[in-house]
Amino acid sequence: MDISRKTLLVLSITFFALFCIIAGVSMFLYTDQLGSLEQQQVTTDVKEVIGALSNEQDDLSSTLHDWSYWDETYQFALDQNQDYITQNLDGKSLSAIRVNLFVVTDTQGNILYGTIVDPVTGSVTPIPDDFNQFLPPDHPFLNHTSLSGTNTGILILPMGPMMVASSPVLNNRGEGPSSGVLVMGRSLNTSAFARISRTTGNPISAHWNGDISADDLQVSLLKQMNPSSTVISIPRNDTIISGYTVISDVNGKKILIVTDLPRDIYQNGAELIRTYLVLFAFVILVTLFIVLFTIDKIVLKRLNYLTNRVRKIGQGHNDDMRPGLTGSDEISLLEQAILTAHTELKKSEQELMKFSTSLAIANKKLNILSQLTRKDLTNQIFILNSYLELVKIQLTGQDEIIDTLEKSATAARSIRETIEYSKDYQDMGRKPPVWQNVQTAMLLGLSHLSMENIRHSIETQNLEIYADPQLEKVCQRLFENSMMHGDHVTCIRVWCMATLDRVTILFEDDGRGIPQEKKEQIFLRDEGPRASIGNLIFVREILDITGITIRETGDPTKGARFEIGVPNGGWRRNPGSDQGQGGNE
Repeated sequence: MDISRKTLLVLSITFFALFCIIAGVSMFLYTDQLGSLEQQQVTTDVKEVIGALSNEQDDLSSTLHDWSYWDETYQFALDQNQDYITQNLDGKSLSAIRVNLFVVTDTQGNILYGTIVDPVTGSVTPIPDDFNQFLPPDHPFLNHTSLSGTNTGILILPMGPMMVASSPVLNNRGEGPSSGVLVMGRSLNTSAFARISRTTGNPISAHWNGDISADDLQVSLLKQMNPSSTVISIPRNDTIISGYTVISDVNGKKILIVTDLPRDIYQNGAELIRTYLVLFAFVILVTLFIVLFTIDKIVLKRLNYLTNRVRKIGQGHNDDMRPGLTGSDEISLLEQAILTAHTELKKSEQELMKFSTSLAIANKKLNILSQLTRKDLTNQIFILNSYLELVKIQLTGQDEIIDTLEKSATAARSIRETIEYSKDYQDMGRKPPVWQNVQTAMLLGLSHLSMENIRHSIETQNLEIYADPQLEKVCQRLFENSMMHGDHVTCIRVWCMATLDRVTILFEDDGRGIPQEKKEQIFLRDEGPRASIGNLIFVREILDITGITIRETGDPTKGARFEIGVPNGGWRRNPGSDQGQGGNE
């Protein structure tokens, strides 16, 4: 992924996370504040409804006083004359003053006369016989301690709630003694609440126990709330919120007053939040575009130029080595540093080429000298051995002298072997390491030896390792070591196993094992037989060129076991080089 895409991804994730955080915080804080404001508004409007009901009570009380402080009503309470009923208490007259209940009692609260006016049809019917259960004679609503006192409230009747007011019946001058008590009622039906709603500006309704129009929420609130409870607001949907409060009638029964209000505050606040978030998202997108445009023009375009120039320089194209970027920012300074480093590198490369040429010439001369010296020494040793053989023939029967000559010949052969090993060390590290198939190298190493009586098995599963080109000789020396020092070797097995950090090649034989104290000494110059030393020192040195280790870990009673450790990056599996499992019996 290039820098522009990474930058776009990082900025997009950052801005998206920032937007989500701000949106979440805004919604949480503002929604909480909007809820508080809505609660305040609902409380205020519900109080206005209660105030409107109180005004209705005052209006009913005023109408009540017009009738209770009247000589004709005063006289009617005394004699219940029919003329008063005929002339004043017909449905039309009572409906005109919006009175739906008209009751006259004596001073003890016993009903003298009562009538009910249907709020819809205006028809007049006598009060039912069981009306006393709603307002018995000893009810506080009918008792007045003062002649000027007025009791008001709401009375729940089978026909529904009714606003009621009672006052002592007096003469026109408001003087006593009272001849009875006048009770007036005004039905709180749909039209009454519609009239109050026009005053408050919001729809209202009332519900009580047994009201068939009450829904489950209203029934539940009637059970939970008390007249002393505060106003509760519950959103019905995104556009309407309802305020609930409870009042009691003159008998202590609960009445739930419901006020429906439009959610203007919520909708305006939500619209404001949405507008704010849209503007914020727009600002983020504009900022993202500006940042990416700036990065592209100031950074990426200049980096692409610098990358292309470095690539051309690396491919050997001619370049005048003059800076192509203007300014003194980091990219310009990087270009100058790269050009300076390239110039210095070219100089160093030229010096190195001169040194390498001189070193190659010197190495060639040393190799020629080494080859001549080795050839001369080999020839002289051959001559020496020939003369020693002639002397042995001439001194037939002189055992002590012949024994000394045999020792001299052995020493000469040892010198010749050392010279041969020096040839291998001369070639060590001259060529660069290459990838080599382990099974192939083992088989090639075996091809130089005669192992007619030794079985071998090579199980390396297409393993390739990165090693010096003399890996074949390393394998040969390992087999030679088992043949020369294993005494009774009958089987050699080569296999491998992989772990998390390396692959291990195991070279095992069933001959004479190596004592614990000798396991490391066999790789040192001053220990063991000369041939063995040459073999294992050479093996370790060749493998060490590419970081490959070798150690002896076998059980001295079961045979030798060499573990060759190849680090990660220095081995691979190559199915294309499958040779099968090598081995013979």
